[in-house]
Amino acid sequence: MKKKRRRPDDAARSSVPRRLVGAELAALDEREHQRIYDRMLDHYEVIEIIDTGPGGVSGYEGAGWPTLRRRAESGEWFVIIAMMLRPGAAQLITQLEHQLYPPGTPLNVGFQHYHVKFRGECFAVTLVPIKDRERVTRFVEARRMRLADGIPAIIEGGGMHFMPIGDKEWMRTVENVEGSPVYEMTSAAQRQALEIEHEQIVAFLLDRQRTRQQAKGEPPAVNPGKLPDFLKDWRKN
Repeated sequence: MKKKRRRPDDAARSSVPRRLVGAELAALDEREHQRIYDRMLDHYEVIEIIDTGPGGVSGYEGAGWPTLRRRAESGEWFVIIAMMLRPGAAQLITQLEHQLYPPGTPLNVGFQHYHVKFRGECFAVTLVPIKDRERVTRFVEARRMRLADGIPAIIEGGGMHFMPIGDKEWMRTVENVEGSPVYEMTSAAQRQALEIEHEQIVAFLLDRQRTRQQAKGEPPAVNPGKLPDFLKDWRKN
């Protein structure tokens, strides 16, 4: 019997890991880490960010749209969607997790986080318990961001395409507040602001990871402190 010839792209897909956590992930250098992350996101389109407990590092697991949609539509979660290239969004989600749902504690079970690729654009989708809806909304507003009603839509090919997770009353999209300097940024200024924001987040997360490791399995402090205001540093440049 003649075997079906496998195309090169099929071979590449078959080598995409389903799950990458712990020592296997920690052993990767930055370039290889990014390469595998990109391949997983391209392949699954939805990957779940996993917390591995005190002293550990986060990991990734291919989830897919059906899994995310089932959870998002259940009514058990308040769903927050943020475009990754929106200045301030990544910092907001990072602070939300570490201040209200600290990694390495039982509270983190209430923080379900996904990275998704939709129509070529990358988004973060965060699920928190529906009972925390008002508390989380106040947290967002206190950081000069807002939660707009509904889910993202992308105009493409003459049509409007909505993110395929349903469109429920408990779903919100992160935006900058009216009057934010973000709306007046040039493309170059926005890239610079995002770079500063990213550097601050990486430094913050590395410090938190060191704290967790030094605690030798003990839960980290619930209040880790606030990230600096990346917009202030951006204005200095």
